[in-house]
Amino acid sequence: MRRFLNRLTAKARADHTVRLGAAGNREAIAAMKRYCEGDASAFRALYAIAAPRLLTFVRCLVRDHALAEELLQQTFLKLHQARASYVAGADPLPWLYAIAHRTCLDALRRGLPVPVAVTDKLDEPPARIDRVIAARRNDARARLGSPV
Repeated sequence: MRRFLNRLTAKARADHTVRLGAAGNREAIAAMKRYCEGDASAFRALYAIAAPRLLTFVRCLVRDHALAEELLQQTFLKLHQARASYVAGADPLPWLYAIAHRTCLDALRRGLPVPVAVTDKLDEPPARIDRVIAARRNDARARLGSPV
């Protein structure tokens, strides 16, 4: 399981490497600095910069959009709780990716529902299943001596 998660997260990191350019990084750094100083609107700006990329990254890890949105919210909650440990002037995006990555791994380890591909095939056709259930019910009633 661990090897699978490591391969999956390495692929996800490679697919979703942040390439914002100098301007995007400066905006994220400035927004994080303002947020750490107490500016609530800076959180909105940081969320607008990072959330779309992080959602794609998280969705690649968990393969479920609803779960990815939930984990994204947990990521930003953890950012809020840990903002005092932010190193001023550092790019917050790699830090956010690390928080998102750990949040996803924690969720997968805890066994949160990770979607599994569902097929339309059944082992037996529904009519066959109904006949089997009816036969078993009749056998049970016969053994108990109750009328069918």
